[in-house]
Amino acid sequence: MRNNQVKVTLSILIFLFLMSWFVNWNKVSAESKIFKLAFDSEKISVKKYANYTVSILATPSADTFLRGYELRVNFDKSKTLVESIEYSVGTVSVDIGDTNSQIEQINKRGFIKITGETQSAEGYALSSLNDTAIAKLIFKNVNDLPSVVSFSNSHIYTINPDSTLFSDWTYINKDLKIEGQPLSLIEKLKTFVNSINSRFFKLFIH
Repeated sequence: MRNNQVKVTLSILIFLFLMSWFVNWNKVSAESKIFKLAFDSEKISVKKYANYTVSILATPSADTFLRGYELRVNFDKSKTLVESIEYSVGTVSVDIGDTNSQIEQINKRGFIKITGETQSAEGYALSSLNDTAIAKLIFKNVNDLPSVVSFSNSHIYTINPDSTLFSDWTYINKDLKIEGQPLSLIEKLKTFVNSINSRFFKLFIH
């Protein structure tokens, strides 16, 4: 009878140990699959009608090889307009990712589809110790009110050791906060004069 009790107790202890190990293993595994997406600045101050440039930074929690990426960058089209898109890692996925030829359409809808891929079968090496710029964007501030540029619907595709694709990352997204600066009186006058000259020139041409 005593031996049976000892066996039951040992079985319970072994079960609890295995459960604890399994839970902790899953926790470590989940924590090791985090991908941070951010801009090279968290907050910037920009005057009305001024352009500003930001890079999209990608940082995995463990060294990996990038095969492709799909990012949606959102902006308030009443305060911010896109001027230029440049892919820094790989090339744009044709007919999927946005390019400079679609700027007008992008500014009407208020978001950019940053979709790119590497042509190498080995992928592009990403370090967990350094941020990697995967794209560069130029925006124009058209308002002097605060606004935010953010990420959503992100998908990063990396290469496993057996050459299969992995995309089950947990994403940490960092927004870009923009503080609008009003124009000075002199700048307002210059803007007004330039606007009048531009309209006069168009009338003269036509």
